[in-house]
Amino acid sequence: FLIARRKDLAVLEFKRICEKRHYLEVLGLLQSTFSNWIEIKSDIERISLAEIAQKQHRHEYVIKLTLQKLNNTTLPELISIKKNLIRAEEAIKVNFSPEGAIEVEKALLSDF
Repeated sequence: FLIARRKDLAVLEFKRICEKRHYLEVLGLLQSTFSNWIEIKSDIERISLAEIAQKQHRHEYVIKLTLQKLNNTTLPELISIKKNLIRAEEAIKVNFSPEGAIEVEKALLSDF
């Protein structure tokens, strides 16, 4: 939902998932997903699809589908979302925010 610019739906989905999983687990998944997307998006400008697939240890078709999903999202937008997620994690861990899930929600709602 984030890459489709539907922040409202992203927050609702986050809340729904947090009913079954701890918010730090969801944040970790979001962090790793966006890291992979950033790597794929930056690599496509320099190396082939097959090389990216080999580097990511994924099938080439999975990389192709990921790139299609990210087609309308720029690399700076992905980096900005990742930075927002990092800020949320810092607020939770460094500042010992008692409302960690709210920090993640704020990151999802932040501009990118």
